[in-house]
Amino acid sequence: MIKVNKICILINWVREIDMYKNLINKLPKEKLIILVNDLNNEEIERKNNTREIIIGIKKEKLNYKLYSKVYLKEKYKVLLSTGESGAKKIDVVSILRFIYSRSIGIILEKTKLSLLLLKFFGRPFVAGGSSSKLSRKYYPEKNLGDCVVKFPWSMDLNLMEFPEKEWKDNFDIFFTHGIYDSKLINKKFKNKKTIIIGYPRYNNLDSKKILIRKYQKKFKFSKNKKKIFWIPTHVNSPNEIGTNIIYWINNFKKLLKNYDIIVRPHTKTINYLPSIISELKRKGFKVDDKSDRKIGELFKLSDLVFTDYGGSVFSSIYLEKPTILLNLPVDSKYLENKKKIVTFDLLVRKKISSLKLNDTLGKILITCRNSLKKKELLKKSSIKKSYFGNKEKINSLEKISKFLLKKIND
Repeated sequence: MIKVNKICILINWVREIDMYKNLINKLPKEKLIILVNDLNNEEIERKNNTREIIIGIKKEKLNYKLYSKVYLKEKYKVLLSTGESGAKKIDVVSILRFIYSRSIGIILEKTKLSLLLLKFFGRPFVAGGSSSKLSRKYYPEKNLGDCVVKFPWSMDLNLMEFPEKEWKDNFDIFFTHGIYDSKLINKKFKNKKTIIIGYPRYNNLDSKKILIRKYQKKFKFSKNKKKIFWIPTHVNSPNEIGTNIIYWINNFKKLLKNYDIIVRPHTKTINYLPSIISELKRKGFKVDDKSDRKIGELFKLSDLVFTDYGGSVFSSIYLEKPTILLNLPVDSKYLENKKKIVTFDLLVRKKISSLKLNDTLGKILITCRNSLKKKELLKKSSIKKSYFGNKEKINSLEKISKFLLKKIND
């Protein structure tokens, strides 16, 4: 295996180009290698993913190599990865786990004993139960780098498992969004180094005024209307995909008299329901379906953010945007699963205004107006500090780039 004294960034999803771009700009090109994840993955969510990554990288005029061409052939001094490679393998452990989940696990599910175990032990002990797969996830990063840095993927944390126990042996250093995820990692992995970096993708955004001018041609904004950025998550329960958009379309269509609404369906949702784009456009929404969009720009130019679950909740908090959360029905399977694993975004909902499906147009309009008031903006600033820490806690990209360059010279 050839040892390469460079910093390598493994790109697993097209959106990661935006996540890494500001850091990439701080690193000398001769010291950097971009690695494109071209693993053969059957997940519908990853449809055309490799092709779109390559298009995005070429657009940024960056050189790259393919994962399949260097795996077990080259090893880099420093490797950065979100850990979202999607790599899977079948071995003795995965086979035994599969047998357990499809026998004992299913019995525990059907008898509801899994709920009792969850209550007393914090785990349902079903190992995936009826939804388990024969293969299991594994992390290839240690075969690609000597010093492996875990780049933060999102603050949408599964509080039952975060950080995943497998990370301990597969990552040496953890870059984190803020004090909250740092604390959880330090508690579980006592000897691992954590470094707070915030959200580098949101650094150095242009002013709101400049961004509105930039997107005027695409979205044709009305002169006197405030702008709402609606950014729904991907609801991954099989019979509920896209429902977090479909449920709200008709009510939000009525808001178009008062607001310009930019809606950005999740790329994974689009792969399952490509027709959702034409449906939204037909209803009069301004639709953004560009997979490698600099998403921070849409947050920045908006006056108000509509979101529901997942990482976009925390992006909005980080950028201190007036935010309204959209609730799914209480009997939603997706919501039920989130409650089982206790996701961080569910805890945050207690602090942010939200809407229910049966809320009237009057209630929606009042909630929008109230969310734009100064006291709500001050509340967002307070919430941000509690999760991410003071501005001084977040390391600059200059400091991070120096840290990485020092690592390849050690």
